[in-house]
Amino acid sequence: MTVPGLPSGGAALRLLRLFAFGVWLFALGESTSVAATTLRVGVYENAPLVYRDDGGEWRGLAVTVLEEAAKLHGWRIEFRPGTWSECLERLTRREIDLLAAIAYSPERARRFNFNQELLISNWGSLFVRRQSGLETLPDLQGLKIAVLKNDIFVESFREHLEAFGVKAEIVELGDYHDVFAQVREGQADAGMANRIFGMEHEREFGLQSTSIIFNPVEVRFASPKGIHAEVLADLDRYLRRLKEDPESSYHRTVDRWFGQADHRIISPWLRWSLPAASGGLLLFLFAALWLQRQVRRRTAELSERNRELEAEMGERRLAEAALRESEEKYRALVEHTHDVVARFDRDFRY
Repeated sequence: MTVPGLPSGGAALRLLRLFAFGVWLFALGESTSVAATTLRVGVYENAPLVYRDDGGEWRGLAVTVLEEAAKLHGWRIEFRPGTWSECLERLTRREIDLLAAIAYSPERARRFNFNQELLISNWGSLFVRRQSGLETLPDLQGLKIAVLKNDIFVESFREHLEAFGVKAEIVELGDYHDVFAQVREGQADAGMANRIFGMEHEREFGLQSTSIIFNPVEVRFASPKGIHAEVLADLDRYLRRLKEDPESSYHRTVDRWFGQADHRIISPWLRWSLPAASGGLLLFLFAALWLQRQVRRRTAELSERNRELEAEMGERRLAEAALRESEEKYRALVEHTHDVVARFDRDFRY
């Protein structure tokens, strides 16, 4: 069937394809125009993932990836600095479009959109002053611990303390620098931070890491719930390209901050091995705590028994002294009297 005024046969098919191609170009143009909008990005001090350099420019692994992706896709980046808690609140209120370097959790995924490609792995660690002698969770009994307010590691740390029956005072601060400063100045006995920040700053503050680690997480990018899904998808594609190229800026930045030997922090097996290691550490600490309590209980029992024996020996010494005194008095009386001494029983038998 032919329609008057319209080409027929192959010409109609070519016209249909041309129309479809035009629709695709239009859609692509619409997608590009969306992606080209200004992105308000929340940033906070968390070197080397995100930090402000001496010149006032924002740097770090997350910033490097984001800025290069922005050049590729035509995004205009507008950084909105603040504390970690402020950035988290702004993301919730949709006052920013992206938050750089945020740890993923199922609870946060109910509030925010996350990209899928892992930026880097991280976990919580406890830092103390050098030569402090603090090394295990039971050592923290009754001490003051400084933490970052709204840090994803805080709740896990509290659960660890509760599991081992350790009561400690938790002090929440604005950023990790404040946490480390309080430990350095002796205002706190220990400080909790993510291990990447600790690696970069522990020497600067005269601190050292302990064997207490917990809660491995995946660091990603996030946007408010329901918006900018296409931006996150573009970030995923760009991140994958960077990781596949060993000479990319991503690998150069990782090498700069962590060295070649530390590439394991982005290895896929880490998400399985680190929880296993954390579990093993928990079992070890639990066993150590159990043995410590057993030793204390047995020591208390032995101390009590020693006190009983000492009291019994003291009573015996007193009784023996009284007996000796009585015998000496009786002997002196008999040996030195000039009278006749006789002894009779109750029946007057001599």
